[in-house]
Amino acid sequence: MSKFLPIINVALTGIVLVIMIIVLVQVGSIRSILIPETQKDESGEVVIPLSQLEEVNLGEEDDQFILKLTNEETGKTANVVLKVGVAIDTKHKGAEESRQILASQGGIIRDRIYSILSSKDLSFYKDLSKQEELKKELVLKFQELIGNEAIVDVYFNNLIVSE
Repeated sequence: MSKFLPIINVALTGIVLVIMIIVLVQVGSIRSILIPETQKDESGEVVIPLSQLEEVNLGEEDDQFILKLTNEETGKTANVVLKVGVAIDTKHKGAEESRQILASQGGIIRDRIYSILSSKDLSFYKDLSKQEELKKELVLKFQELIGNEAIVDVYFNNLIVSE
């Protein structure tokens, strides 16, 4: 009987290893179903599901940016009123830090954003493609100011242009 113990030990070890490999493969396939791969759009940009985004307004509920800009074409002054908000990726490791910095340093951040908004000519607020360009610039500025990439989008609410 003692001659068979090492053979039985090796056989049982082999069976346990095969079972462990099967379990790991199954867990890996379940994980890929539960945690899908990062999705990208046609342009190759990462698409973050809306359920993973948190909307954060910049400033108080009624805080708006009011800009006096010159229309380059007519030379007349125009008023632009808009509210700026950001979208935070809640799964990003810097999401909580971003929320805290936005809450505690909101005035400083608003000032930096106001500088960018007021430096643009009126066409940036009238043309959708230029608005997207401005939003991308603002996302980069937010990421720079906060020190991480948890802020993934900027949105404009109540954008009004009056000439």
